[in-house]
Amino acid sequence: MADSTFRTHDVVPGVVRFGGAFRPNGGSPLSDSAARNTLFGIATITRTGTGLFTVVLPFGGGSIRRIFVGYRLSALPAAVASIMVLGAPSVSADAISFQVQYAQNNVAADIADNAANWIDWEVVLDNGTVP
Repeated sequence: MADSTFRTHDVVPGVVRFGGAFRPNGGSPLSDSAARNTLFGIATITRTGTGLFTVVLPFGGGSIRRIFVGYRLSALPAAVASIMVLGAPSVSADAISFQVQYAQNNVAADIADNAANWIDWEVVLDNGTVP
C-alpha cells in the first residue's frame, strides 16, 4: 500500500524511483501530450535518431543505481527486437539524461505510431542524491 505522498518503496533501503512511459511516433518527433507521456511534462523526451530517444530529468543527482527500459508493442515485430540504454547516463547537479535505443536484428529501427505502442523507463537513484 502506497503512503499518502505516493512514494514507491523498494526492497533496497535508501533508494527512490522515477519512471515514465512515452509513445513513439514512427520517424516523426514525439508529441508532448498527456496521452503520450505519463509524466505530463516533467521529463523531456525527444527522438534524436532512428529508434533513438533521449530522456532528460530536470534535476540533478549523484548516484544512479540502475536504469530499466522496456517496450510494449501492439504486435510482435517480424524481426528480433531489443531495447537498451545506449552509453553511460549523464549526471550533473542540474539534470540527468540517458539515451534509449530500439533495434530489430541489431539495426536501429523506429516504432510505428500506435496507441498501444509504448516505451517504458525507470531510473533508480540513491535517496540521498535526490533534491
